[in-house]
Amino acid sequence: MNKEQFKSGLLIILVLMCLVLIQSIWFDIPSKQIQMVSVEENQRRIQEIREEIVVPRRVIVSFDKGQSSSYFAVLKHEDMVEAWFGSKIILHEFFNGNTEIVAVLGEDRLMNKSGAFIELEFGENIPSVLVSSIFESAGNNIVEKIKKIKKIVLPVFSVGTIYIYDAAGNIFEVTLKIYSYNDSLSRLVNNIEEGEFIKHYTLFSFVDSDVIMPLNYDVLLERVFVESKIDVEDESKIREIAQSFFNENFDFVRMIKETSGAVVYLYGFSEKTVRINPQGKLTYRKGIGNMFSSNVVEAFDAAIVFLEEQNQLPEGIYLTEVRSINNESNRGYFFGFNYRIGKYPIYFSERDMNHSIEIEVFGNTITSYDASIREKMDVPAFIKREIIMPPHVVIEKNIQLLKEKYAHEYGLEIGDIENANIIRNIITVEMVYYDTKEMRERQVLFPSWKIVTSETTYFFDAYRGSLISSRRNN
Repeated sequence: MNKEQFKSGLLIILVLMCLVLIQSIWFDIPSKQIQMVSVEENQRRIQEIREEIVVPRRVIVSFDKGQSSSYFAVLKHEDMVEAWFGSKIILHEFFNGNTEIVAVLGEDRLMNKSGAFIELEFGENIPSVLVSSIFESAGNNIVEKIKKIKKIVLPVFSVGTIYIYDAAGNIFEVTLKIYSYNDSLSRLVNNIEEGEFIKHYTLFSFVDSDVIMPLNYDVLLERVFVESKIDVEDESKIREIAQSFFNENFDFVRMIKETSGAVVYLYGFSEKTVRINPQGKLTYRKGIGNMFSSNVVEAFDAAIVFLEEQNQLPEGIYLTEVRSINNESNRGYFFGFNYRIGKYPIYFSERDMNHSIEIEVFGNTITSYDASIREKMDVPAFIKREIIMPPHVVIEKNIQLLKEKYAHEYGLEIGDIENANIIRNIITVEMVYYDTKEMRERQVLFPSWKIVTSETTYFFDAYRGSLISSRRNN
């Protein structure tokens, strides 16, 4: 081979190497771009779901009519959405701005229930960092000084200041050092007042109770026909649902049918189990191993990704409770969720569940999941032409029952308990739908008064005032 032939051969090899490298780059860059876009889309979707779920469970509006004649509105779901949207615009400044936080001693400085304000009530033990995350702010003065948020109160006429209640009932005044004037809250409250709503009052203020309730409830509420999200009669559908929890390992899964009618799927030596009972309640368990959750936001994100993957995000879902949990040397988080059917939250009778959806997360792994979800049936609503009994009448009708429970709890004689003691022991009163789960996969829900005391949560028939169910608070 002469010198010219060698040069030509070397040139050909170099050209071929360049083509291979260029082709590799062409294919590699789009691949990395797709991966980056996919990650960004996933993060965006997680943020969207988080914003949909980390919301107030109840919104109360106070109208400024003077202390002796003030009244309130407990907002319906559609009005809650509007009020929360407007409140978030204001709150974004507080969670991203420069704030000063001081503890408030007593409620004297908190308008004493007489000024115009919007009160956002969240679930139990909600970490401030979770609320802050919906404003895309992880580290700020609020998160640093207030670890858990129960309520946020936005005064309408005190611009630049909000009040935050923590889980222990402590009150903090949060003031923006620099703020821009915004009259959106005032306009929002005016719009609500001009619309239709049921007026609530502090009816028992004469015994130092600030619990609000309606004097009359002149609205006809429909009974709602619901069915389980899981069709327990469809064996192929149940198998499909179970398979989604085991993925490629389903060939090694055993199926057992219990005498109760429940279907159980097991993998390994109970390494993974899925159980679906005749009412459509789904239970999933997975071995923990050695896992540790230190970041509640990451654990929460793992939970909502799991819910979406399993198609278990009912309409109107919201976060109701967060708590840290331990299993031997493992540390994780418990998340409880509830949802609404129509305008009202749904509650149910279940011995081993306090929430419609309950999840335990260790690391980024879901180790426990329970769900009892109903869906509204596509049948005409049935309006029961009976007057809703106001809650104060329900309380008066059941005062002896409440005294008996109170006496048993505190070891007292019923005769020594005054009515005022019972009234002051009531924490909240609200309208809900209650599911007795007497039937299997289908049920009729009816309106109920949920009355929470320091020790017990009661559910009363809103038509007749009779006790449906009660359960001890955790």
